[in-house]
Amino acid sequence: MFVGQFKKLTAKIFPDSFLKLLPRVGLTANRLTLLSLVCTFGAAYLFWQGEVMWGGVVALLDWLFDLFDGRVARLHQQDSKLGAFFDFFSDRMRLIWLVALAFGSVISFQLAIIALLLDALLFLLSHFIELKKLKHPSWLPNNVDLLTAGALINQIPVFIYIKLVLGSLLLVLQVTTTLLMNRNNKANPNYQIPNSK
Repeated sequence: MFVGQFKKLTAKIFPDSFLKLLPRVGLTANRLTLLSLVCTFGAAYLFWQGEVMWGGVVALLDWLFDLFDGRVARLHQQDSKLGAFFDFFSDRMRLIWLVALAFGSVISFQLAIIALLLDALLFLLSHFIELKKLKHPSWLPNNVDLLTAGALINQIPVFIYIKLVLGSLLLVLQVTTTLLMNRNNKANPNYQIPNSK
């Protein structure tokens, strides 16, 4: 949920001048994505072993690498369809954390399944909105991710319940606002949706 604020904070802490140095030491955008993916699986392993706080630290590294890869790609004109797909794949693999937490008996399988279903619904909704080029409020996040914060303070079940409540509210808000903002589109078939980016 707070990815936008986290991106702003990391942009202040790690300015573009720092990120321009990364490819000089061999850390290209795709390699940063690979490091992110390695951290994803590392955090999953630690969650599975019940090492929740250490898993949270590795998950935080995962998020940092994920935030860096896109910025490095843009700064060095390294963006490509393959790189975008690799980044997308890496991001989706974070869902394995919920499965690992369930197998590690940190959360119940029922809670993991409900959280996975909510993530899937939010993901499908955001991509449906993008695919259909529907108007939607740009201030609404696509998802609520509190798992890393919960892991860092060893309170994952509480944070997953908070995620479920906030995610459900977000889902209702996204559906409602998208329907309201697009209710007149059928009346005017020639309507062009302005670019929101």
